[in-house]
Amino acid sequence: MLCGLDESKGLDIGTQYRTDKKAAEFASFIAKAEVAKITQDMKDICFISAISDGSTDSSYQKAEIVFVRHCHKGDINIIFALVKNIPKADADSISKVIMSGMKTFDDDYAKNIVECGTDGASVMLGSKTGSVQRLREAVGRPWLIAVHCSGHKLELAFKDTIKKKINLYDKLSLFLLNIYYFYRNSCLNRAALNDSFKILNQTVILPTKTGGTRLID
Repeated sequence: MLCGLDESKGLDIGTQYRTDKKAAEFASFIAKAEVAKITQDMKDICFISAISDGSTDSSYQKAEIVFVRHCHKGDINIIFALVKNIPKADADSISKVIMSGMKTFDDDYAKNIVECGTDGASVMLGSKTGSVQRLREAVGRPWLIAVHCSGHKLELAFKDTIKKKINLYDKLSLFLLNIYYFYRNSCLNRAALNDSFKILNQTVILPTKTGGTRLID
């Protein structure tokens, strides 16, 4: 897009920079510069927090997302640190990803981390073998605070309320979930749905998984 803008101004930029490979090269250098800048800014930070949540990529592989949160001179910043596929969503794998994400910007994160925010799943907040407990043991901070994400708390409260008010909640939820898996687990079914949208000249919209904080939002 920037190359097109330069050309519209009459500049001859050639073709060597208009490939996906060169765009990726530029992006990698921009990323390195941004990481270096954030790392330098965080040298004055004494306390940091980690925020982590699970996700699923386009190939339906499990991934963990990590953010670093800190406050400096009254300004609160949340920095995207890492997204990484994990072979298994267990406490050991998740805790290692969280530590890897914090190390991206702070080699001394073990001395600075004071809190970790996650959902309320036992794999995250389990008192003996949860991810946060493993993090406490790894950094040598048994008092490290675990915070149950307010968004996930809202999700649980919302579900409990709906179940009490709507008798068909479980059946409806299962019905929508089956529709999601019907297309997610079959390339043939997804292709047929895509063809149907194209025939109708409509934007392709695949069924999404019901439940979770995204649905509440």
